[in-house]
Amino acid sequence: VRGAIAESYSVGAVATRTAQMLVELEEAAAEIGRHTARRDELVRAALRTELRRDDIAAAAKVTPARLYQIRDGRR
Repeated sequence: VRGAIAESYSVGAVATRTAQMLVELEEAAAEIGRHTARRDELVRAALRTELRRDDIAAAAKVTPARLYQIRDGRR
C-alpha cells in the first residue's frame, strides 16, 4: 500500500491540500482579474458622463487620481 501511495504522489495523481490551495489561489486571482477588468470598463464609461469624479471614485472604491490611471490604462 505504501508503494502505491508513493507512486501516486510521484506522478501527481494525489493532490495534497497545499496543492489544492494553489489551484484555489489561481482561480481566485483569475476571478479578481475579471472583476477588475469589468470595474475598469465601468469607470471608463462613467468618466464619459456628467457624473462627478468624486462619486465615481467612491463607487469604485478608488481615489480620484486612480480614475485617470484606469482611464489611461496605466497600472
